[in-house]
Amino acid sequence: MPSNVAVAEADLDRLIAAADVLLREAVARNLPVLGICLGAQLLAHALGAHVGRNPVKEHGWHQLTLTEAGRADPVLAALEGQEVCQWHGDTFDLPPGGELLATGETCRHQAFRVGRAYGVQFHPEVDPRILDRWLDVYRAELPEGASQRIRLQARTRLPVAMAAAERLFSAWLGVAGWQPRRRRVRAGPIRRRSPCWRPPPASRGAHSWKARSCIGKGPAACCTPGGCPAGRRSPSGGGGPEGAPRWR
Repeated sequence: MPSNVAVAEADLDRLIAAADVLLREAVARNLPVLGICLGAQLLAHALGAHVGRNPVKEHGWHQLTLTEAGRADPVLAALEGQEVCQWHGDTFDLPPGGELLATGETCRHQAFRVGRAYGVQFHPEVDPRILDRWLDVYRAELPEGASQRIRLQARTRLPVAMAAAERLFSAWLGVAGWQPRRRRVRAGPIRRRSPCWRPPPASRGAHSWKARSCIGKGPAACCTPGGCPAGRRSPSGGGGPEGAPRWR
């Protein structure tokens, strides 16, 4: 999510150093990574790039332009011609070995890739709930009138952006090797209802049973293997001397 945290903050040196180690190891092992906003800055920093202030702060919707590599990329190609939600004041240089995938008008480096590690400066994860929270929490940082402008833009642009984000995340999961789990269905024994029985009328209780013509004729005359179920005791109580149920 957007925050006031910057990679260059001295108070977070230990956390940044720990993130650097984890991200460098992930890239070295060619593990799938997706860094969003601060995550993209951390990924670039871990790979040796400079992270600092962008000339302007970006809030709201901005046009994304894919590079030739971005249009050919299996993940970023999902955002061709899209406007994306921005919420940041910092930016990153392209790290050594990184491939620039997308640019913007007021912030050049919008997306890059190193192996299977992706960093995006914008926020594909935004939805109405997230956007409402940002506008509330960060309202003091927004210029006058920006909150109303962003809400008006979101009415038409957010549904389109969310559909594109779903394609983006699905494509990234495919690159990561994820496959949906197939639910295993176990075949159980086939239960055949005895023709001796019929369901009780709706007006009768759940335990009121009604049998057909084989009642009292013995197991040999019954169509159910093992004997006629009419010989069982009714849950509603009762039963004759031979265990015949009490019929209502």
